[in-house]
Amino acid sequence: MSSGSVRDEEEEEEEEEERLIKKALDSKKNTTPYWRPVILITMMFIIHGTGYFISAASQTQLLEDIICRNHYRGQRPQPELQSAISSKESCKAAAVQEILAELLGMQTFFDGIPGLLLAIPYGALADKYGRKPILIMSMFGQVLGFAWVIFICWAELPLKIIWLSSAFTVVGGGSTVAASIVMMVIADVIPESERSKLFFYLQGGFICSELVGPPLGSVLMGKSPWIAILLGFGFIVVASSLALFVPETFEGRKISETATSPSMDTYQSLPPDEESLDDELLGPKQLRSTATSWFRHCLQTFMFVLSHGSVVSLVATFFIADFSRQSLSLLVQYVSERYSWSLARASWLTSFRAGFQLLFYLAVFPATDAWLIQKMGWQAKIKDRRMAKLTIFLIAISFIFLALAPQVWLILIGLIIYAVGSGFNTFTRSLVSSLVDPAMIGTLYSTLSVADTTGSLLAGPLVATTYKLGMQLGGIFHGMPYMLSFGLCAIAALVMSRLKLNDGTPKDDNRAVPTGNLAVRTSATDIESLSDALS
Repeated sequence: MSSGSVRDEEEEEEEEEERLIKKALDSKKNTTPYWRPVILITMMFIIHGTGYFISAASQTQLLEDIICRNHYRGQRPQPELQSAISSKESCKAAAVQEILAELLGMQTFFDGIPGLLLAIPYGALADKYGRKPILIMSMFGQVLGFAWVIFICWAELPLKIIWLSSAFTVVGGGSTVAASIVMMVIADVIPESERSKLFFYLQGGFICSELVGPPLGSVLMGKSPWIAILLGFGFIVVASSLALFVPETFEGRKISETATSPSMDTYQSLPPDEESLDDELLGPKQLRSTATSWFRHCLQTFMFVLSHGSVVSLVATFFIADFSRQSLSLLVQYVSERYSWSLARASWLTSFRAGFQLLFYLAVFPATDAWLIQKMGWQAKIKDRRMAKLTIFLIAISFIFLALAPQVWLILIGLIIYAVGSGFNTFTRSLVSSLVDPAMIGTLYSTLSVADTTGSLLAGPLVATTYKLGMQLGGIFHGMPYMLSFGLCAIAALVMSRLKLNDGTPKDDNRAVPTGNLAVRTSATDIESLSDALS
């Protein structure tokens, strides 16, 4: 038999495997939602978020106290030092707050590096071996990172060592990969028509934790910051344990169990059985082959995104929105310093914003979503595009209030407007999901995670720098981080205003599908429909 005939047979087998996987994935979308993983994921989100928000303000308080002691040690007698720290007035000095802002900003920067470098490789693994193993690894890595921060604060070692906590998130890629896997699970089991609504409910569950956590943490801070920190850590451990019970939802993995001759050259790689998996991962030759496969997958992802103008634009706005959202991480410190509020009191603003976000995510957004589709007859992707335009505009407006507010009540108005616009990420995620084939959801969400993480990575030190500069300049420039966020969101709003989709294109005709080594369009009209997206 000639080598040409062998290649033809191999290509036919690969095409048949791809056809079977795509058929199974498409049929999965036509079934009713599979609620067990969704319920477990929601519980995990709520418990993990509650743990984070219980401990967040207390961790900031603890770091501020340590910085304050280190700053004034040797300058004042011990009784005066303890009195100054207890009154908190001396700890609001610019020298202390600048160190704290740098510490938190650089922590955000370092936290983003593992996710940025590993989101796509872990996404490739999730598309190959399933969602559950990656989710478990990611949650475990976050537990290790939190434990490291607790140890450094307890031992009062040099605080910059807490930046090493980011190294633990190499295990699983940290929160970036975890969020991406969660969205993959939802996309695996929820039909497209219900996806936006489910994203809202999931985010609403997380906001519940944002509503409950800060007040509880504030009460516990009155006794000791350590109580809130340790309780928050316990919540995170429990949430991470729930990942063990999330069922595998990746249909490609289940289908491949009966497939033969899996090829690593196809875009939708099929995992081998358990014995061959062990062999594949052990030998040097197999490791090189696996690394090559990962690199090829990353390259395919990059080429896919660049080849579709609408996807590029949406990923860019996703990056900008996340970059701007990171400025809210300084809100408690910003209000505490600018308006002379205690950190415990300022932390209530987080719950205030969360309360309005919860109202919109659990009631207003889902009701609006259903009304636009069922009553107005809008296609899902058209609805998502128009709502994304509106919400990014509102986010930009909210940052004007945060930047220029002379009094706290204007901050409250800005937070309400931000809550109305907070549906942007959900609408955008749902919109970009509708532009690709279900088999590429893992790749797509990995790309969004990279944009997400890049925004956080750059925002951390830049927000800290603008905050320090704003404190030095004073006056109207006090809110400089939020001025920067306004400018970026205004650019994103302009990009969204230029984004257009072909309203009359059948939704199954405007998806990218995997074939061979590259993701291509299904027809010439498909290429035109996406190339015209920005016209």
